[in-house]
Amino acid sequence: MRHAAVLATLVLAAVTLAPGAGQADAPGLARRVLANGLTVLVREDAAAPVVAVSLQVRAGSRYETADTAGITNFLLRAMLRGTATRSAVELAEAAEALGGTLDAAGEVEAAELRGAALARHWEALHGHVAEVARGPALRPDDIEKERRLQLGQLRTR
Repeated sequence: MRHAAVLATLVLAAVTLAPGAGQADAPGLARRVLANGLTVLVREDAAAPVVAVSLQVRAGSRYETADTAGITNFLLRAMLRGTATRSAVELAEAAEALGGTLDAAGEVEAAELRGAALARHWEALHGHVAEVARGPALRPDDIEKERRLQLGQLRTR
């Protein structure tokens, strides 16, 4: 099992997105629902010595109003600015030490925290994604930096 997990591409979904979308019916994709309701999808690819982790929750622009438009992406980007124990730079350096990255994105129907790394570091990668998901610092100064960054990006469009 450990060998399979090292070679696996893991997708952790807090909720099953878009019922009937065929995710669990894809060839080579195994699906298991844990006792806490977390749905775990695993697809092995022995040809690639990498692992990808995706934690998804039902959120995104579909669930936003005119008053909250953009909040999903804003929150996700702010979460990557640090946790209770690490700064944004420390998080990035930790991912880079695994040969990987941490990222986040808000889509129409999902908010996603994701990471990728060399397969031999799959446990550490899971830990980093979980750390961001479970313990974002959301410091006021980081929130303000992200607000300014996103406003600047909107102005340049």
